[in-house]
Amino acid sequence: AQMQTVVAAFEQSLREGQREVERLRAALERARIEAVTDALSKLRNRKGFDDVLRDTLSSKPPAGLAHCLVVLDLDHFKRVNDTHGHPVGDTVIETVGQVLLRAANGSSAFAARIGGEESAVVMPSTTQAQAVQLAESVRSMVRAMKIRKRGTQEVIATVTVSAGIAAWVPGDDAASLLSAADAALYRSKQAGRDRVTVA
Repeated sequence: AQMQTVVAAFEQSLREGQREVERLRAALERARIEAVTDALSKLRNRKGFDDVLRDTLSSKPPAGLAHCLVVLDLDHFKRVNDTHGHPVGDTVIETVGQVLLRAANGSSAFAARIGGEESAVVMPSTTQAQAVQLAESVRSMVRAMKIRKRGTQEVIATVTVSAGIAAWVPGDDAASLLSAADAALYRSKQAGRDRVTVA
């Protein structure tokens, strides 16, 4: 009987130890995810983006496909913050994050917030046409967004997004691919905003 009591106590201690290990493992996984996730948009943060882009470019895409990068920037975002306040600006960033997650869902694409109002989507082993389709989808969904005043639901603003797309070519690294996508984004801004431009 004494031996059974000792064994039962040992088994109980073992179960508690296993539960603690599982709890610590879950906490570690949460911390790992939080380290690469932007709290506001729920997209990957800049570190998460850099990691994914580096990993993606570490292998060549299959023949006929390319690693594509879509860079998006909210148009006149400072005006939204200045006119309606930062809480409204935060809501816009949060909502655009949801749009990007929805657009990337079901594909191998990774969406990230890489700056204040700038986001990016890494699209491994895809086609330029698919990258354009994703960017246009995001652009039209953002354009359809209505920013409403709390309480009255009155529409107080709409926002648009400009995008630039670059496809990896041999010799490109993360910096040169990002630079090419940024240059295409700049051309979208120069051409009147609310458009998608391919490098």
